[in-house]
Amino acid sequence: MSKKNIWLLLILALLLAGVGVYQWWWAPRQIEQKQPVNFLAAVDWSQIDRLTIKRDGQTIELGRDQGKWLVASQNNVPAKEMLVEAVKTAWQQAANQPLNIASLDADGQKALQADGRLSVNLKSGSADLGAWNIGLSRSGVTYISRVGDDKTYEAAGDLHSVFDYADWQEKATSTTGENR
Repeated sequence: MSKKNIWLLLILALLLAGVGVYQWWWAPRQIEQKQPVNFLAAVDWSQIDRLTIKRDGQTIELGRDQGKWLVASQNNVPAKEMLVEAVKTAWQQAANQPLNIASLDADGQKALQADGRLSVNLKSGSADLGAWNIGLSRSGVTYISRVGDDKTYEAAGDLHSVFDYADWQEKATSTTGENR
């Protein structure tokens, strides 16, 4: 075999290797980044019996007992059903929309400068269903990321505002007997 043929075979092998890398490694990664799975849709609200919201050092814990939601962080005072339904509806609306990647790393996450960042944890019995950080940009876009994950997504709808009450203690409790 001549040197010319060896060089041609080597170039052909490199081209085939490049096509293989693109086809089986690069292209699937690009599709994954463009179309993230909406992990919010995996939450089954009928299974949730504990919801914890943390913001600015304040923690509100709602628990469901025999079908009724109670503010566990306030000696099990009945929670306003309307507020719990608003949270559930906003979550389901966000779950029905595609998530758009806003940032893939921690530096990009910080650069989003989301205000009013809060953390939401959902439980079913002793099983932890997930924990998320939710923030709102200055332009009104809701950002969400799983706790411990550097990827941040843009979530559709009004998810941030239903969790973000400065006075959750007042808003969550029903003192007028509307839940009884």
